[in-house]
Amino acid sequence: MAAEWVWFTRPKTRVLDALWPSNSCLPKSRLTPQALERFQREAHADFALNHPHICTVYDSGSDAKEHFIAMEFLEGSTLKHRINLRPIQADRIIDLGGQIVDALDAAHNRGIIHL
Repeated sequence: MAAEWVWFTRPKTRVLDALWPSNSCLPKSRLTPQALERFQREAHADFALNHPHICTVYDSGSDAKEHFIAMEFLEGSTLKHRINLRPIQADRIIDLGGQIVDALDAAHNRGIIHL
């Protein structure tokens, strides 16, 4: 089942002398009750995770227009971007695969399944 909301990132903001990404879902006016319940459930589940290969979630909430999740700002590029730049060496693929599997295992052990 595809996600029922679309994420977009607004410019980074500086809070307490640290960069924070500002991610939000679709405006409240376009969320179904089921999508909102899923969003809140996933935000709560992500908040409970603590793993070096999973982005830390600090808070979630809403304002007059949208729901949001405040999470750790991570420097660098996405794996998709790296793959599109140039081929990745086999030993690096094995290392990254191990990190991904380790993170998924940690989430699965907490009852969280990524769809």
